[in-house]
Amino acid sequence: MNDLITIIIPTYNTENFISRAIKSLQNQTYSEIEMLIVDDYSNDNTLPICYKLQKTDKRIKIISKNKNTGVANSRNIGIRNAKGKYIMFLDSDDYVEKDFCLCMINTLKKYNAEIVYCDYTVIKDEDKIHKKLGKGEGIVSHQEMMKTVIASSYLWNKIYLKSLFNGIYFPENENYEDIRTLYRVIERARVLVYKPISLYFYTQREGSIVHTQGVKDQTEYFIAILQLACFFKSNYPRLFNEECLYLIPAAYEYCLNYYDTKGSLYNRALSIIKENPIPKKATFFMKIKLIMVKTLPCSIGVFRLIKVMRNRRRIGQ
Repeated sequence: MNDLITIIIPTYNTENFISRAIKSLQNQTYSEIEMLIVDDYSNDNTLPICYKLQKTDKRIKIISKNKNTGVANSRNIGIRNAKGKYIMFLDSDDYVEKDFCLCMINTLKKYNAEIVYCDYTVIKDEDKIHKKLGKGEGIVSHQEMMKTVIASSYLWNKIYLKSLFNGIYFPENENYEDIRTLYRVIERARVLVYKPISLYFYTQREGSIVHTQGVKDQTEYFIAILQLACFFKSNYPRLFNEECLYLIPAAYEYCLNYYDTKGSLYNRALSIIKENPIPKKATFFMKIKLIMVKTLPCSIGVFRLIKVMRNRRRIGQ
């Protein structure tokens, strides 16, 4: 008998996408799967759609929460209730190739691995962008896989041995919980494998946390990136400079939006900008801003004023 894979699908108000996501799992060539939907108190037709699909497929399990507690809580609930030896994740507005589960578990068993990751395709409007994460198939070092975390701490293009999550929980009531968690799971695994094929389709939508950041989100993003950078500095120093490509702009955006200039986190962000070299891959305008802040830290106040004036002008329009 084949090993059971639990695919955890957190849902919240995705009535326009959830059917596509679930059907892409129902059509898998590997049939020993548990589709575990954890709904975060949706107030649209997401749940009715899920219940309708459940009537046609006993592999679909639904956990409906009685209040909105966030995606991190949904994932934690999913892991606790997963019956599979292995787990995977699917965001409710995404979908997968029909061989996703079969290809991933066969690769995992071929190398006696604990995590396998693959390429993915970004769907944005009418465009499809293939994101390649490595070269040939095979076992990779922890440092090589950690390198993929720098640009994309995504959970969903991977299969995991479930026991890797024992004692590891997604931090609840915080955004960017994937950045704060994935590297800890990778570090625990003994054998990591890369599969050079795109099997997951990631839908970029306007209004998501990743693409629409408020001040609170930017603060949480900076803290998450800082946490990851500190881990790299202590354990994978060669990767720290690459992480600075994200850490330093995040520190700048935090300083730009946080007005308590005497706060300890603000001073930490400012010192990161001043003490680390400007990333070579930073945009031209970001380089100019960072040079000015390095030379004259108070210039951040000027940039903040410019941003406020631009925002007021947009509102006036």
